[in-house]
Amino acid sequence: MYPLNFFNSHIKQIRREQLSDHQPVIENDVLSWNIMMQCKYTAHGRYNNAFELEETQAQYQQRLQKIAYMLAHLCIAHPNIQIICLQEAPINPVDIKMFSECCQVYPSLQKFAKSLQDAKAYT
Repeated sequence: MYPLNFFNSHIKQIRREQLSDHQPVIENDVLSWNIMMQCKYTAHGRYNNAFELEETQAQYQQRLQKIAYMLAHLCIAHPNIQIICLQEAPINPVDIKMFSECCQVYPSLQKFAKSLQDAKAYT
């Protein structure tokens, strides 16, 4: 397994835009990425993210749109990807629907469209 260090511009964009506090990783034909749940300050008195951010619902959905864009570009840059495994993916049905629709816009993500529409994939 190796981080996508050779996609330096993508990695820099992920950090700059605070898309996630984790880098995407590819092993063989699998893209794995912890995309970070909605950023919040928890009841335990700490942030649930390394950026120490809180997001409104609108900000979270905007970040999900950018993540879909980044996934599409990663799949273009590495076309042998057959499986995308996302950790901390959306759990709210509205967010799932919006994220799925955003991903389906990109031709490089079309082969994943069926699983994006499967609610069981988000449990």
